[in-house]
Amino acid sequence: KHFIVLCPELEHWSGSFCNYLSWLKRGWCRFEDSSRRLQHFGEPVVMVTAGNQATLVSSQAYLSQPIGEAEFTCCALGHSVDGNAIPCDKDKIAGAMDMFIHTALRDLRGASGPCSMFYYRLLKASRSTMRAGLRSCPADSCSASECDLATFCEEYAFHEAIDGQSVVCGSALAQLNQAASDDGGIGWGALFF
Repeated sequence: KHFIVLCPELEHWSGSFCNYLSWLKRGWCRFEDSSRRLQHFGEPVVMVTAGNQATLVSSQAYLSQPIGEAEFTCCALGHSVDGNAIPCDKDKIAGAMDMFIHTALRDLRGASGPCSMFYYRLLKASRSTMRAGLRSCPADSCSASECDLATFCEEYAFHEAIDGQSVVCGSALAQLNQAASDDGGIGWGALFF
């Protein structure tokens, strides 16, 4: 039931310093964190930094920390070990990440509860930022800049008055995340928490 991150503050054999922040820089670690949080929105992660020190980390920062822009050993090695080509781990992660995002969106849209629709809209607006640096996948919806208002409202499950404040906020968030993704930025999802 719990996701536990073991990240004591230590010096690595290579001389670099390891802790929770260095853990978050690694691609596979960021993938583990994101996939867990996509399955359990709102549940904190247990971060253990010492034998008698644990902290609950409840953050939506993973929505604006692209996995594909994290550090991968295969990329650092130039996709070659002893002269032999090795595949990029980002290609392995891309399909699984798409599946996790698709499943989370489906489950959140069908769920009841005060936060479900908020998380659905936030995830839908943040997914291009989350996928930055990974191979592209077929779009299953229009971007905020490509849709007319009726299509946008359907995509983001706005069934109330079309000119409502939440539609404007959702549209603005989607456009900001799209612009940040297009410009190589990190997106705006984390600012809403």
